[in-house]
Amino acid sequence: MRTIGGGIVRYVDVRLLPCPEDPSRIGECEGPGRIDIIWQERVVESFEVGAGDAILVADDAEVAPDQELAVADPWARSLRAAIPLGVEAVVRWSEPVEILIDEGTGLTRRRFTRGPVTLTLAAREQALMTRTVERDVTPLVETGAIVRRGDLLASLPRYRALRELVVGIDTLRAWLDVRPLDHEPRALVAPCDATVVELDETSIVLRAPSERVLTLPRPPRAVMLVVVGDNVRAGDPLSDGERDHRELFDVWGAARFSGHLLEELELICGRRVPRVYWALVLRAMLAGGELRGVAARARRARAT
Repeated sequence: MRTIGGGIVRYVDVRLLPCPEDPSRIGECEGPGRIDIIWQERVVESFEVGAGDAILVADDAEVAPDQELAVADPWARSLRAAIPLGVEAVVRWSEPVEILIDEGTGLTRRRFTRGPVTLTLAAREQALMTRTVERDVTPLVETGAIVRRGDLLASLPRYRALRELVVGIDTLRAWLDVRPLDHEPRALVAPCDATVVELDETSIVLRAPSERVLTLPRPPRAVMLVVVGDNVRAGDPLSDGERDHRELFDVWGAARFSGHLLEELELICGRRVPRVYWALVLRAMLAGGELRGVAARARRARAT
């Protein structure tokens, strides 16, 4: 993926996985997005990027003609440690990692014999990141390893065989259920693009580009994923936990939210979903503006 004439890079809906403090590249895409090239204040080139693509240029950077912008990886995606900067965490897999040695080459390969598998990154007995993956992932670290933000944890298959099971409507409905679960904390999300200007034991204060100040209550016992000075985008998680689909729908709108659901389901479930199921679910979620109203009321109650 190369630019023809060069210009200024502009990310559009690009979400990057956390990178190490000294990355060899800018970052890997978490989901679909777009890179625009701006020349004389107008878009002259546009490139679509997807999950697993490695972006090689920074947002707002000036690039020369024929410069490479991103590299597509059709085989795998990365799972990286999404924990606060400067924090060390211990890796815990719910299943033992089996190590296989190729007799011909002497190379080692790690795998799981059972699944799904739950990964937990913990510091001082507190979970900083929890992720459930299928057994066909390739673990790159073992239980007990110490990792920091952006470290590689596993390789996720990007494309799966068509013979895999199709998700049933009951499974999809249960996955999309947005009711709070006792064992899953609900993440605090950014209601708009903003900068973190204050963070204390009870609240987090954001300043939007319009200079509007928002004060959000800090969830009890939550692990904050941001620090003062961080720039966040609408929908970004500010604390650990699962993001509420209703809030994401209100923040992003129907088009981006539906794309997020498809990408998230592919990452988590790895199974095909019939289009008719998505049509039924989205129609029910959009009926009567229920999601939009619930999230708007919650956000107004939090903001001052």
